[in-house]
Amino acid sequence: MKLFEDYFGQSNKTLSVATSQQVPKLRTVEQTIKELKVLDQGCQITDYALRQWMRKGKIKALSVNGNKQLIYWDSLLNFLRKGVN
Repeated sequence: MKLFEDYFGQSNKTLSVATSQQVPKLRTVEQTIKELKVLDQGCQITDYALRQWMRKGKIKALSVNGNKQLIYWDSLLNFLRKGVN
């Protein structure tokens, strides 16, 4: 949380922990694919599949400027844990 240290002049661990727990992890489709490949090198999930899951409401996403979608990382992981149906 270097940004907070720079702004406040000292490290505030309570602020850092509270902030990191409240801010959702948002990823572009491309970033999501890259992170999935880090977790599972043999991952076969495609950008097309992610976009279909977003359109069908199976995973949560945030629309930015009407044309860019940011995937809620935790929503995707929950969806994958439950199984694709």
